[in-house]
Amino acid sequence: MIEHYEVAGAASRSGCPVIHLDTVVDRPVGEWMADLNALREAHPIYWNEHGNYWVVTRAQLTREIFQNPVVFTNDSISPGDPDPSYKWIPSNINPPLHVQYRQILNHAFGPASVARIEPKARSYCRMAIDEIVDKGHCDYVAEVGGAFPTRVFLELIDLPWQDAPLFVSWTETLFNAFFSGPEAAVAFDESRQYFVDLIADRRRSKLDHDRDFTSHLLASTVNGAPMPDEDILNIFNQLMLAGLDTVKSALSYSLLYLATHDADRYRIVHEPSLIPSAIEEFLRAYPLVLEGRKLSQDFEFHGVQMRQGEMVMLALPAVMHDPDQFDRADEVLIDRQKNNHLSFGGGAHRCLGSHLARMEMAVGLEEWHQRIPDYRLACPIGEVIERGGQLSLRSLPLEWDLGAGS
Repeated sequence: MIEHYEVAGAASRSGCPVIHLDTVVDRPVGEWMADLNALREAHPIYWNEHGNYWVVTRAQLTREIFQNPVVFTNDSISPGDPDPSYKWIPSNINPPLHVQYRQILNHAFGPASVARIEPKARSYCRMAIDEIVDKGHCDYVAEVGGAFPTRVFLELIDLPWQDAPLFVSWTETLFNAFFSGPEAAVAFDESRQYFVDLIADRRRSKLDHDRDFTSHLLASTVNGAPMPDEDILNIFNQLMLAGLDTVKSALSYSLLYLATHDADRYRIVHEPSLIPSAIEEFLRAYPLVLEGRKLSQDFEFHGVQMRQGEMVMLALPAVMHDPDQFDRADEVLIDRQKNNHLSFGGGAHRCLGSHLARMEMAVGLEEWHQRIPDYRLACPIGEVIERGGQLSLRSLPLEWDLGAGS
């Protein structure tokens, strides 16, 4: 293991060690998980002086925080940014108001709506595979993992799938710069203007709000009043940033594992009934988000005195490999039966898009393995680079023999 953190000598904060850990750097895949796991086993709670926030690494402690939104609020969910200039809806809205926004958004993201677009999702996935299958190789992240879920997302919110390249570009730019710098500012402004124009168009055209997502938002009320355009813009920003990068990344990690584990790939191909349990295991084994919560008050948490206004990072990659919670936690068991993972979070803010993500992952794995059952990683695994911040693969080069399954 190559350690990319430092323990700050004898320094401590409320009895916890002080660590210097820069979470927003690129590293070879696996190194982030190795370091976060090592830190979990040494320190269930520590203070990260790089960003100035607490880090919680154990599954049970994380569940307690998710279940206590009064103390551990969603006023900010970015550990290094306790006072964000933006407001993501619904992520930055606390109960009970949060419930009203979730009810509005369930119009598109509930199980029935997701099931309705599954046939379209399959056609978009096949379209992406059609574009690369005859080459015998691809960068899965760029050519399939990004394109397919983005087209599905646009279908779900009643926007033209042909706009997918715009959304892929904006999302990649924002996450590559981790929301800072001139390129990120340009991408944010361009994406925001897209939605400004969309809202203006829907106000003029007055489409059926039962059939058009933007019109549904315009017709919805919070506390008895129509939502202002700024709130609707913040909803679209949240959906774009939370929904596109995550599904792309979850599928990419899944394909990386299967490309490097022949026996499990064979099982997926020949026992597709395993795909639902495999999806839950991939979600557990490769969590993406380093979630944040902001303290509303001074609070003693398991002997650690935390202060009002401080941030807490929930290190989900470490949490989901906690041996106190999961048997054989560091192994990927695609037929794991007991899998009460937290990769979609917990409590009132459990991920709005969990139904969509599961459907897209199922479609993505089923359609890929029907067309390309025998494939392999096209580079040494040490050359696969993982982005920090919200974990993701920069690229995933795969290759296969033409004619095998196509």
